Amino acid sequence: MPGTGKTATTLEVVKKLQREAESKKRGTAFEFIHINAMSLTNPNLVYTILNEKITGRRVNPTSSATFLDEFFKKKDKIKVLKDRGLGKTTKRFR
Repeated sequence: MPGTGKTATTLEVVKKLQREAESKKRGTAFEFIHINAMSLTNPNLVYTILNEKITGRRVNPTSSATFLDEFFKKKDKIKVLKDRGLGKTTKRFR
């Protein structure tokens, strides 16, 4: 549902979490990557953008998807992904 404030709400919550993490300085700081999918010319570019943010290198979407699959399997961190397509605002998994 466009115009209901999902993105604005999510971004505000992330800002608050970042401020809290920085003020407590307990090693809970995190980097948030915001991708506006509406600005992408090809949906597969999301893989390239995420890969570039993590590695600093830009590679094609197929190679990026392969890298990200392995990256998220190995890392022991909580990942938060916004999932608009299913009507859910966030998913959390380990």
